[in-house]
Amino acid sequence: MSKAFYGNEQQLEWLNAVRVGTREFIAFNNTQANKDVDKIEGSSKDVLFQVVEVGFSKPRPGADLELFWKPARKVIAQKVQNWIDYSAKKSLHLDQAEGIPGRSE
Repeated sequence: MSKAFYGNEQQLEWLNAVRVGTREFIAFNNTQANKDVDKIEGSSKDVLFQVVEVGFSKPRPGADLELFWKPARKVIAQKVQNWIDYSAKKSLHLDQAEGIPGRSE
């Protein structure tokens, strides 16, 4: 998908898969967007947080697989946000337990 959207296989970083109902959604991080945000003084990465749903058209023999995207439904975006929040808290607690300075320091 990264190559199809951006022409670069390394631009999307896989984060996690989240099940909602009977569908599974995969969370990716756009690594280039984060690099661009880091260059802006005082910027917050939360500003660039967007969730999209990517769909694939029905495969046709001999044709390239087509994909499309649209803004994610609120329930999907909330599930992804919950996972990100949970992961950040878990990471912070592990860092503190090991005596590693956390993100808030």
